[in-house]
Amino acid sequence: AQLFRSADLSVYPSLYEGQGLIPLESMASGTPCATVNDGPLPEMVDETVGGLFEVGNPASLAKTVNNLLGNPENIPELVANGRKRVAEEYTYRLNADKYAIFYSE
Repeated sequence: AQLFRSADLSVYPSLYEGQGLIPLESMASGTPCATVNDGPLPEMVDETVGGLFEVGNPASLAKTVNNLLGNPENIPELVANGRKRVAEEYTYRLNADKYAIFYSE
């Protein structure tokens, strides 16, 4: 968590991901995250908490990172939104409740 808190941005260029914890850990620690626009990651990360880039496209990654780091005035809002998203949508309790509902149907 300390590494996330000391970073300006975390970048998660995963090629294959079921559900990455790194973006959630980053947002919970107060660091915006940039990740791929593939799989479940766009459900966690969007322009309100960080940024998305195309899988396997270095130019898209660079554009997203430059946009986020080049607009430091947006960082406090991204941080607040990211922490709120994790607290409201990705707690152990919420996940347990979702599984209970799923398996009871």
